[in-house]
Amino acid sequence: MSSYDDRINDISRTKIYLVKIYLDICTRTFGVSPCNATGVKCYNTIETCKYMSAYNRSSKEYKFCSYYVIHNLYNARPYVLNVDLYPQEIKEDNTVSGRIKIKMLDEWDIDVEMDPYWSDRYINIEQVKGTFWKKLIVRNPNYLGKKIEIYEGFDGTLENEMKLIFVGTLNSITFDKNTIIVEAKDILGSLSDINYPISVDVAISEDIPEIHTASSNQGMISLNAMSGDYCKRTDFLSMDLTLTPDDLGGSLTSGLYDYMVVAYDAYDRPLARVTGSVYVNNSMGENSVRLAWLSITNASYYCVYKYNNFDQYKKTSLTYLDDLGEVWDAGTPPKEAERYYILNGSPEILSNWSVFTGLFTIKLTNSNSLPATNGWIRIEDEVINYGFNDTGLKTLSECRRGMFGTPTKRHSNITKVKLLARYEPQNPFILLYDLLSTYVNLNNIDSTTFNNYATGWTGINFSLKPVLKDKKLSEIYFDAINMLNCNSWVNEEGKITIRKYDDEIGLEEIKDDDIIKGSDSCEFYIDERYTRVNINWHKIDLTQDDNEDNFKYQNMSISSVMESDNWYGKSREKSYKTLFINEDCGVSGLTPNDYISSLGASILNRIKKAPLIVECELEMKDQKRIRLGDIILLTSDIMCDYYGNTLNQKKFLVIKKEIVDNKVKIKLKEKF
Repeated sequence: MSSYDDRINDISRTKIYLVKIYLDICTRTFGVSPCNATGVKCYNTIETCKYMSAYNRSSKEYKFCSYYVIHNLYNARPYVLNVDLYPQEIKEDNTVSGRIKIKMLDEWDIDVEMDPYWSDRYINIEQVKGTFWKKLIVRNPNYLGKKIEIYEGFDGTLENEMKLIFVGTLNSITFDKNTIIVEAKDILGSLSDINYPISVDVAISEDIPEIHTASSNQGMISLNAMSGDYCKRTDFLSMDLTLTPDDLGGSLTSGLYDYMVVAYDAYDRPLARVTGSVYVNNSMGENSVRLAWLSITNASYYCVYKYNNFDQYKKTSLTYLDDLGEVWDAGTPPKEAERYYILNGSPEILSNWSVFTGLFTIKLTNSNSLPATNGWIRIEDEVINYGFNDTGLKTLSECRRGMFGTPTKRHSNITKVKLLARYEPQNPFILLYDLLSTYVNLNNIDSTTFNNYATGWTGINFSLKPVLKDKKLSEIYFDAINMLNCNSWVNEEGKITIRKYDDEIGLEEIKDDDIIKGSDSCEFYIDERYTRVNINWHKIDLTQDDNEDNFKYQNMSISSVMESDNWYGKSREKSYKTLFINEDCGVSGLTPNDYISSLGASILNRIKKAPLIVECELEMKDQKRIRLGDIILLTSDIMCDYYGNTLNQKKFLVIKKEIVDNKVKIKLKEKF
C-alpha cells in the first residue's frame, strides 16, 4: 500500500476521508460491583446510567470513512458523503478558527458496536430497531464539545499513513431524512465554548456571615451587625519602639533617620505599627541604629521600613522574627491593618466582640470539582482564596475573603459557587501553557515551542487576577498572545502552537513559476493600518467591565509622521485592554511600563502601513513545504517595488491555507 505523501502527486487518485469521533463510555459492568444497578440494562452511557455513584467515565472511538472506499482498511463505517473544511486565518490580534462540516449517511444498524449487553437483550437481529446515528445521539446527548479528528488519504492508504487535517470538538449534529450533518470547530476555536468564571455544580451548604469594616472601637460597636458576623479592623494596634544610635559597623552618615516597624500575624496580615526617629552623629562615633520593641500578642514576625526621603517608607533588607532570624525581602509598608473580631451577641456592647485570629472555613454541598489546594472561587461578587479542599467533609479551609477589594456581604445557604483562575506573577509562557493545558489535551499542544519560548524569555512576568465578569477563554488566551507579540494557531500536526512576530521560521521561496497561472491576486488592506497603539493595563475594579477608565495605566504609542498631512492626515487607534500585565509583574531591571512601551512601539511599527495581501494557488506538490504561520520569500511580478522592479524575495506571512480542487490555495500578508 502507498503512503499519503507517495500518492500526493499522482494524476489518478481517489481522495478518501476517515473521521474519528470520541464519546464518553462507562467502564463498569451492569450489575457487577461497584455498579449495583438492577432491571433493564443500560448502554454504558451517562444518559442511560442507572447507578450514577458507580459511573466511571472513559472514551470510546467511533470511526467513519468515505462511502465509496473499495478497500475498507479502517474498520470504519462507510457513511461519509462529503467533507467541507473552512480553514483558519491568522489575524493581527486573533486567529479565525477552522470549522468543518461533514455529511454522513444513516441506516438501520444491528447495534452490536454500541450495545455492550446485546446478547442479553436480543435473541436475533430481527428484534433490533432504529438507525445508527439516531440511537447514538439519543444515548449520548452530551456529545457537544467531544473530540473529533479528520484524516485525509487516498484509496489504499493505510490508516497510520493518512494525513491529519483537522482536530476539534463537536458543535452540532442535525438530522435530514436519511443523512446527518456533523459540524465542529477546531481546538483553538473550542476555547470560545469555555466561559469564565467557570460554572461548577457547587453551592454553599450554610449561611456565610458578613464581614464588616471599622477603624475604631466606636465604629465597630456602631455597626448594624448580627451575632456571628465578623469585623475587619483597619486601624493598627500600638507598639513601643526604642531607637538608639550606636557603633555597629554601619555606614550611616550624620543626620535624622525615620523608621517604621510593622507586626504581622502567621497569615501575613498586618496587626500593629509604630514609627520613630533617631539622630546619628558621626562625630560621636555613631554609624548605625539599634531598634528594640516589645512583642505584640498574636504577632508572628516584624518588618522594618526606613524612610527614603522620597515621601515613602521602603522595607529594609531585613525582616525581623521573634527569634531574631532574618528573611530577605523588599516592599512598601501596608496602609491599613487587617485584624478580625467575631460578634457574640449585640454589636453595641464592646465585650461581645472577640479577637478572631484564624482563617475562615466554608461548607459546601460538594467540593469534588474544586482544586485540592490554593483555589479561588467566587460567591456572588466576592472573591475568596482557600488553602485546602476536604472533599470528604465538603469544606474549604484557610479561606481569605474579600480578595482584591471585593465586597464581603452575607451569603445565604445554597448560593452558587463559581471557580476562578488566579495566576501569580510568573514566566508568561509557562502561565499560558498551564492555562491552555487545563482545558486542552496535552497531545494537542505544541509543548516544545511553548517550552522553548519559556526557557528563552527575558521579559517581565505576567499575572492574572480572577476574572469576575463573563469572558470567553478564547478572549483571555489571545489577550496574553497579543501582549507577547505573538500569533497562535493549530499547526498541521493538529497542535496549538505559538510564534513571536519577529521569529522568521520557514523562509521557503515561492516564485512565479510555482504559482498556477491566473490564480494570483493582491490588494492593500487599508483597514489594517493604524497610527497609534493604546495599551491599557492593571485593571482596578474586578467586578466592573473592561472599560478604559477601569485601568490604572494607559500607554499610547503614536506615529506623528503617519498622522501628519504628508501621510494620512488623521489618527486611527488600535486599542488593547489587558488583564495579564499588572503592577506586580516587574522584574529586576525591567518594569511593566518599560515592557508595555516597547511592545506598543513594536506593534505600531508593524501596523502603521497597510500590508499587501496576496492570494494564489500552488500545485499539490507544494502542500508539505508551505505551512500555515511560516514566513515565505515571494519573488513575483504581482506587485513591484518603488522603482518598478519585480518583488524579489519579499517576506510574507502565510495567514491562510486550504486545499481546493487538488490545489493548495494560500493567503499571504506582507511582513514589516
